[in-house]
Amino acid sequence: MQLNYTQNMIIKILSNAVLLLSVLFHPYVNAEPEVLGWLESALIKPWGIKVRAKLDSGALTSSIHATQIEEYHMDDELWVRFTLTQPINKKNNQSEKKIVVERPVIRETKIKEHVGDSMIRYVIEMEFCLNGKNYKTPVTLTDRSNFHYPLLLGRRTLKDNVLIDPGKTFTANKSCLHKK
Repeated sequence: MQLNYTQNMIIKILSNAVLLLSVLFHPYVNAEPEVLGWLESALIKPWGIKVRAKLDSGALTSSIHATQIEEYHMDDELWVRFTLTQPINKKNNQSEKKIVVERPVIRETKIKEHVGDSMIRYVIEMEFCLNGKNYKTPVTLTDRSNFHYPLLLGRRTLKDNVLIDPGKTFTANKSCLHKK
């Protein structure tokens, strides 16, 4: 069967439209990375704990401040129970709030400390919101009470979505308060 010129043109146009739509709506195609400062606010989910997060391109893995870390087994799987602390908010007259969390361990990793020693840390999956976007990412659990920022976001978490401007802080302008 021979197609006329008009039919051939329609087929070409439709083929190009399908190709364009597949590129535009492909789930793995990311928009341009957003530029954020080296220090931003993040919301730990699902508890709505607002924390300061350091965006650190020098760290590969993200980490979160956790205390009272205890391991246990459930159905032959390694789990951890730990406590997250919501920082005191002097502006809203909020006191410190502690939340006990239980998560399965994804893996254990060896982290080299600045002084040369290495330590083993548990890696779990956590959800948080940064600049209106939800992230689910592996984080190590550690006592970060000697650090200014309870959440450190490393390259694995940020690599496809965020560029860090080291001269800026708190540039995120999209709210996380109403994100599910």
